[in-house]
Amino acid sequence: MQHALHDDADIDRMTNEEIVAICDYAPRLSIPSPLEGMPAPVAQLSPTRLIKIQLYTYLPEWEFRTMELVRSQTRIPVPKPHRYFIEDSRAYLLMDFIEGRTLETCWSQMWFWQKAWVTWTLRGYVQQLRRIRTEQQSSEIPGPLIDDLASPELCYGPVMGEYHIGPFSSKGEMADWFNGRLRTSEDFYHFKLGYGFDDKAPLVMTHGDLAMRNVIVGTDGRLWLIDWGCSGVYPQWFEYVGMQVDNEPRSWTWTRRLVAGWSLFGVASSEESAVCVLTF
Repeated sequence: MQHALHDDADIDRMTNEEIVAICDYAPRLSIPSPLEGMPAPVAQLSPTRLIKIQLYTYLPEWEFRTMELVRSQTRIPVPKPHRYFIEDSRAYLLMDFIEGRTLETCWSQMWFWQKAWVTWTLRGYVQQLRRIRTEQQSSEIPGPLIDDLASPELCYGPVMGEYHIGPFSSKGEMADWFNGRLRTSEDFYHFKLGYGFDDKAPLVMTHGDLAMRNVIVGTDGRLWLIDWGCSGVYPQWFEYVGMQVDNEPRSWTWTRRLVAGWSLFGVASSEESAVCVLTF
């Protein structure tokens, strides 16, 4: 049975154990669950607080750090993360609740100029992300945001086909993995599928899953980016691939190209390689 929402102040004063206890009956948001038959992994605890709950493997601590970094170094609207902790192999990420509609639910109802505003705004967000500089980029270590450069994390996201791959201690190691997967796919299909992984492109801060479901048109009139679970330091074309959705409308295809810099960074060949690699 679901109960009424708590006060914001009460949530902020609660211990981790108390928060875990109220999660079982907190209202779940109506979003798809990654596991069939399981409740949605996001619950609303108060009018302005929600909590993301998943196995630690799918909700590591670096998502919290990435949200803090983006909030501190850009003007991109990102929910404020309040707390991250682990209890019984489950991870909990407490953050602000953003009221609004995802692009997934309202894109088809938008006028041309509304879609143009969304496109231009997202393009600006991606440019801001790419201006972030970290020691990890200087060391050319791809993957999620890390504190210890000697301990890279597993990579996860649409480009990897929703699998965990790596970890990689260098950009060259990631290129070798993708090129090996491409060769395996070519052997399976008996013809050349695409171009090899270009490891000359710089590593930039990437959201990694900038699909319609992860962009909220807020009631405050701003465009919010949520779900940073696939974020990290990756080649620029990862953003383009991560924006792809099943049966996407043609208008979103053009938005992807303009937002992720398709014509500026030669994404076409690299994106083709990624798609071919993941078909095997």
